[in-house]
Amino acid sequence: MTKAYDTGPARVDVTGESPAGNVIEATGMADDAVAEGAEKAAPDSAMTEMTEMTEAPQWVVPGEDGSAEDWQAFYRALGVPESAEGYVIEGADALGGVNAQVNARLHEAGFTPQQAQLVYDLAGEILTPMAAELANGAKAALMQAQLAAEFGGEDQWVKLAPRLARWGQKNLPDAYQAMAQSPDGVRALYKLMHEAGEPGLVAPVTGSAREAPEVEIDRLMNDPRYWRDRNPVIVAQVQAAFDRLHRNE
Repeated sequence: MTKAYDTGPARVDVTGESPAGNVIEATGMADDAVAEGAEKAAPDSAMTEMTEMTEAPQWVVPGEDGSAEDWQAFYRALGVPESAEGYVIEGADALGGVNAQVNARLHEAGFTPQQAQLVYDLAGEILTPMAAELANGAKAALMQAQLAAEFGGEDQWVKLAPRLARWGQKNLPDAYQAMAQSPDGVRALYKLMHEAGEPGLVAPVTGSAREAPEVEIDRLMNDPRYWRDRNPVIVAQVQAAFDRLHRNE
């Protein structure tokens, strides 16, 4: 649409769309002229947005004197289910399934289904790797305890382990890492090391030469590193001794 301007300096017909390179906006002329033009040429999209904002539901957070009914209505408006059983959680299998007590706490705090799902998602991302790491650490401690019991006790094993590592890395570079992952692999590594003529090696303790499991349990459980420090290696040695006791070894 073509604009029509009269010859007067103060009268501008701004009905219709503004052309590209609008000189009024570019030069910052009188504020009242800009405001008048903006009023008359307000885009439909802006009017629609204002209408939507006006029509959007307005929720009022209950104050300190709000009744239980006020809070319940507020939570329902946000989408909080009527009970904790209303949460539908996905992907909780890795955490052992949905926890009813956790859901009850979330519902009590007014969590929406999306917020409750986020709690489980974050728990899966953070706790699952931590649990796996703890399990691996406990497994490694148990294997170390078994080997320590076989090779003359913890002090003897602490001295032997670095020698095994150095010999295995030097002589069996391709197989060492795989052999070091299990007690059987370590036993095989020790046997190869012994057969190679490595001096000063003590044969593994077996049969009657090994300390009776009940004696070992009593000794280890009276060690301050067990009952005071909860040293993972000592704890694993106690578990290994109990396993021997149950197997009648």
